[in-house]
Amino acid sequence: MSGTYQTSLLVANEVKQLYPAFDLDIIDSQGGSLATGLVVLKAAQMAQAGKDKAEIAQFVKDQTAHMEHVFTVDNLDALYRGGRLSRTGRLVGNILNIKPVLHVENGRIALLHLVRGKKRALEKILAVMEERCAKVKSQIIGIAHACDLEVALQLKAMIEERFGFDRFIIDLISGVLGVHLGIGGVGVFFATKTFGEA
Repeated sequence: MSGTYQTSLLVANEVKQLYPAFDLDIIDSQGGSLATGLVVLKAAQMAQAGKDKAEIAQFVKDQTAHMEHVFTVDNLDALYRGGRLSRTGRLVGNILNIKPVLHVENGRIALLHLVRGKKRALEKILAVMEERCAKVKSQIIGIAHACDLEVALQLKAMIEERFGFDRFIIDLISGVLGVHLGIGGVGVFFATKTFGEA
């Protein structure tokens, strides 16, 4: 999704050359947004509870491999501008009110489904949640939106009603993701398996 991980490895190598005793680990999050934020939150709680660095680092490595990012966009313009969609695909998709449901797979954004209309896109997100996190009932669910708090709150209510989750973090997506997804996108972030104890 970005060159941040590779850049951090280069920086870490320079730091270790200057300060050989500096204790530094670099972990690839394989994603971003609130999926990474939820892992970092848990890691911080573990640190406050007195867990050692090795245990926290292992938790982060394990947990990042089990975080889901499932999201949709309001229109296809930003995907077209970013080179992820042809002009014809953008035109036809917008006319037909096509909403892609996307996820992160092996560190890359990938298409899951194409549906017509925002309501069906939200329902499809819930279907993916049901398939992927049905066994993980005790967790914080992240919801990120691109300047559409109303839809984020609608998605939260749908998740509460269908699954009974009661802990959420709702936030704006970052500017970097916003450029790629456009105004009106919304996504949900959750764990398919959980590790570690705070």
